[in-house]
Amino acid sequence: MNGDAVAERHWGAPMKARAEGNEKFLQDLHYLMQEMEKSFPQINHARRKFGINLRDQAEKLKLKICNEKMVYEIHEFYDLLNEYIFTPEIQRAGSRSWYSMQSNVGALTKDFYLEFFLRTSKDGMSIYHSYIHAILNKPAVVIFYMGFDKFDGYKDEIIKQAELNKPILSQKTSQGKLPVVVTDIPLEGKVGRLSIDMMGPNMLEDPDFYDDLEDRIFDFYNSIADYEHLVFDVRGNPGGYTPFVERMLVGPHISDPVELTGFVFFPNDAAGEHVRSCTDTFYSDQKYPRMHIDEMIDKGMLPDLDSADANILGTGAYNHWMTFSPTTRRSPFQGKIWILIDEGTGSASEVFAILAKQAGIACIIGEQSRGNYSKSRGQGSLFFLDLPNTGVVVTWDPAYFTDARGRHAHEYYVVPDHFNHSGMDALETMLEIIRN
Repeated sequence: MNGDAVAERHWGAPMKARAEGNEKFLQDLHYLMQEMEKSFPQINHARRKFGINLRDQAEKLKLKICNEKMVYEIHEFYDLLNEYIFTPEIQRAGSRSWYSMQSNVGALTKDFYLEFFLRTSKDGMSIYHSYIHAILNKPAVVIFYMGFDKFDGYKDEIIKQAELNKPILSQKTSQGKLPVVVTDIPLEGKVGRLSIDMMGPNMLEDPDFYDDLEDRIFDFYNSIADYEHLVFDVRGNPGGYTPFVERMLVGPHISDPVELTGFVFFPNDAAGEHVRSCTDTFYSDQKYPRMHIDEMIDKGMLPDLDSADANILGTGAYNHWMTFSPTTRRSPFQGKIWILIDEGTGSASEVFAILAKQAGIACIIGEQSRGNYSKSRGQGSLFFLDLPNTGVVVTWDPAYFTDARGRHAHEYYVVPDHFNHSGMDALETMLEIIRN
């Protein structure tokens, strides 16, 4: 059964609106759901992890529009999409570490529209940028986001507004100035703890602060060099910048490189030319040699791949996510390392726990982690879709990441070696274990 037939089976034909004028919203909703059925594999993930059935949500919105006596304005339809379709659960199901943790599943705001228009208006555009720019130039899109009734000279006006508006993606993060580490001694002479609020900062944005922070951390390593236990506390740490993890936390304590690998999968041919163009321009066959998913399954390569997700995937490619190598600057600490995690531990913090455990240098204590780490491909893997009648532009990431066994990246929780003891938090549990 091809992708169109699958989408039609789930979605059905558009219904007639009670209020004449709302048909265009039903048509755009139908078009959106057809495309999502074919190229958004996180539909099933949202149901499994968050209990959100996107098809049911879309059906509720369709009935609401059908039964409405009033004629909606386009901006009201935009709000309805965010209320019914691009819910927080759907965003979490498909989010990545993308531009300061903004979700890449949803309708573009005006800020995002201006930002992407500005980025893709520059000379020397790639094929991918040209594809985005062509969508952002469509008359219905320009009218929705900019309110122009006439298009003469609108490009210069949009660029001017984009520059003046200072869209959110253009603003440098201030995370490099935040205190990201705190040290203390839970057990004098035996246990030293390094608490990390976030995995940052980005060394490219403030190298002097980065060097100063490294000195602080290594001063702590030196001060507890003769202790028996070093505790990394990443409870509530949402993630951040993995080079920070390698240079400050893992690299100083390992003797050999440690790798995190997996696969990236792409929608099948029914997903449409624009989706395939989006993934092909960033994930070239030369860099990511592909194999059809059926062949991979037959070879037993993906024992934990969800079968419902697999139905809309076409090919997969080996994905070397990252390698953490030993750093030149070594930690003098030679004792036992512990990592404290909880449900707030996510993204780069989960990568830290996974690779430290994989390297055999740490024991994990606490609660199951958030299950939301992934290797961001940034803007390059986003699919942009304009709704033909309203001009609303929505985005999602058609690339589907798994670990080496085929588990969806957002469902690959870090499970601790020791769960919290009854009535104790992770630190208390860890101290209880070493006392006994």
